[in-house]
Amino acid sequence: MKVVFLDSAKQDLIDLRRYLVRYKSEGTWQAVKKQIQEKVAYIAEFPASGTHPDELAGFADSFRQHLTHQQRIIYRVTTDTIYIHIICGQVQDFEEILSQRLTRPW
Repeated sequence: MKVVFLDSAKQDLIDLRRYLVRYKSEGTWQAVKKQIQEKVAYIAEFPASGTHPDELAGFADSFRQHLTHQQRIIYRVTTDTIYIHIICGQVQDFEEILSQRLTRPW
């Protein structure tokens, strides 16, 4: 299936890279990037394999998540495309992230 990173997910990756390069040991960003790439490839092959995020229980079943060692990848599956919406740390407050995304000015 085709995978599309929404602008929000692209920004998540930029922010994650910036943080890891600044505050973590050398090579951490490369390791995390590889984990995300491998997980996205898996999602592309098996889109229905993700679990439904509890925080999105009231939404359509098309939203799913997969976890890497430290990140959550939130995506939505349509007939022929997978849309990556959010890439965030597993320890981050996901409800706060959702709130920020929904109230952000366009």
